[in-house]
Amino acid sequence: MKRRLALLAALTLLCSTACAPMVGVPSLTLLSRDSSASSLYTAVGGTAKTSDCRHWGLILFIWGDVAPSHEAVVTRMLEEHDADAILNARITTSQYGLPYLYMQTCTNVEGTPARLGGSS
Repeated sequence: MKRRLALLAALTLLCSTACAPMVGVPSLTLLSRDSSASSLYTAVGGTAKTSDCRHWGLILFIWGDVAPSHEAVVTRMLEEHDADAILNARITTSQYGLPYLYMQTCTNVEGTPARLGGSS
């Protein structure tokens, strides 16, 4: 009986402390830098910042954007500002929290929305 109890306790401890890598859905946004083309763009307002976040608590409850991606955040920023490009873009992903209790993963885009040729 003691052996079963010890085995159950060891199995419970192992399962509760095991870690899985926190890997999200991979996304790729291509940015290019061509100094000769920079004069073709006209800034629309100042610097803007947009983000999508996913939260989960107690491993079971997930809310927010289920799979935040850079592509979705960039697209939303371009649509919100009626822009064609983002100048001086900064794209980051942040993640923090207490494992198994609460975690937050955010995908952030910061930059200056711009239009081609200064069209309104």
